[in-house]
Amino acid sequence: MPMILDFNVASLELKNMLRAVMGIYLGIGVFWLIGAYKSKFWYGATLCNVLFMGGVSLGRIVSTVFDGVSVLLTPALLLELLFFGWGLYNLNKYE
Repeated sequence: MPMILDFNVASLELKNMLRAVMGIYLGIGVFWLIGAYKSKFWYGATLCNVLFMGGVSLGRIVSTVFDGVSVLLTPALLLELLFFGWGLYNLNKYE
């Protein structure tokens, strides 16, 4: 983190919180993979993806409006919006 984000995590509590969030991301990613391979989980995984990507991209858009453009994270925003739109497309196509 210090090299990429100019951010040093010193406290144990902050390290724990960031790793917990990382665990949430990994768990959701595993659910998306399960949904890609097992059709009975497809709808739930796709809906989860749409809500997750929509929420994260909305947060980045709010941050961009109030805090300014992040050159480092703008590609992430574009990918999140792409996956959000793709998920919505798939939900509407296959319902």
